[in-house]
Amino acid sequence: MTEKEIKDMLAATGVTTYRGHAPTGTRVPYIVFNLDYSSNFGADDVVYLKVPTVEAQLYQTKPDPRVSAKIEKALNDAGIFWTADEIDSPEESLYIINYYFGGLNNANSR
Repeated sequence: MTEKEIKDMLAATGVTTYRGHAPTGTRVPYIVFNLDYSSNFGADDVVYLKVPTVEAQLYQTKPDPRVSAKIEKALNDAGIFWTADEIDSPEESLYIINYYFGGLNNANSR
């Protein structure tokens, strides 16, 4: 998936989506996603296939299963294998779900 396709897919959930970071004062819930190209496939000492691994963080003030279900549905509908973990950040009054996807497992996602 391209960066634009990733952003469009996440934004289609109705949750405000940013690449890199959210502006100070952004109201929750929101998603921030970043790309990492450590899953690239090499051949003949060059990058043969550039494959991003994505980390998308859903920021909320408290867990809301309806919001996370929208994200998970979007990923599932796109045929993407994903994993997630949760972080409770009381000092920031935030609850964060990290979604990880992409890599070679999803190089040919719809």
